[in-house]
Amino acid sequence: MWIVRQSPRRGVLERLLRVVTVYPFRCQLCTHRFLAFSGRPSYNPHRDYERILVRYPVVFGSAFSGDEAEVAQGTLVNLSIRGCTIDGNVPAQEGACLRLRIEVAEHEPPVQVEGAVVKSVEGKRMGLEFIKIGKEEEERLRRTIESRLYGRPY
Repeated sequence: MWIVRQSPRRGVLERLLRVVTVYPFRCQLCTHRFLAFSGRPSYNPHRDYERILVRYPVVFGSAFSGDEAEVAQGTLVNLSIRGCTIDGNVPAQEGACLRLRIEVAEHEPPVQVEGAVVKSVEGKRMGLEFIKIGKEEEERLRRTIESRLYGRPY
């Protein structure tokens, strides 16, 4: 499992520590970043948080809209603690801010993400980065990811 993943290096010290195979890592659930001995050469990771494959219904709309009318529905297909990929009707452009409602469990209220920025749009898919999410909602998202990692029910 990838509960801890190598993180991109920051600064001169981390680049120098590469010589003795000490690399930065990040926990995918608690987001804690730390240095550790790896014992093997490193690769250059492309993102801090790996995404897990899921299929959850999601409703999304503009974060700046005054009314609560949702703009679109789709399926959340990749999820991490800091972002996701949505498959479906994509009315948003890169840089747009969205509000999400993710249906992660049948008998639970949806996870509310108050602010997410569209980072990429490719065909019917868009990649989002979560920028504003409440502590309770983030904890529910963390439990959901953990349950998918270990095969336990939410």
